[in-house]
Amino acid sequence: MEEKILAMLNKMNERLGGIETEIRTMKTEIDSVKTEIDSVKTEIGSVKTEISSMKTEISSMKTEISSMKSEISAIKVQQEENTRILRALEHSTQVNKAEHEQMMMEMAEISKEVKNLRKDVSNVEVITASNWTDLARLKAVK
Repeated sequence: MEEKILAMLNKMNERLGGIETEIRTMKTEIDSVKTEIDSVKTEIGSVKTEISSMKTEISSMKTEISSMKSEISAIKVQQEENTRILRALEHSTQVNKAEHEQMMMEMAEISKEVKNLRKDVSNVEVITASNWTDLARLKAVK
């Protein structure tokens, strides 16, 4: 019976040795998993930091975009005003052109009339000279 008990104890020892080996293997695997978890935690912390940085950058971009929208709005208002001014200037140019053409026609007409007046004055001078000649002859005959 003692032999049986010894045999059983040996079997139990063998089994316990196998269990101990399995437990050591499991501890090693658990340590490996812990290391991987720590690595994942570090990576998650890094990702959180990057996300926080991106949030800050996005907030800054939103502010800049808002500022740009205000500037674009002001530019649109100025552009509309410039367009109105340009249209008014175009109209004024057309009016000035029409007035200029009218003045050119009137100046051409005045120039023609001045030429005619010069001819008339020249004729009056010739007739006056002829009259003076006639008067001088008449005085001489007396």
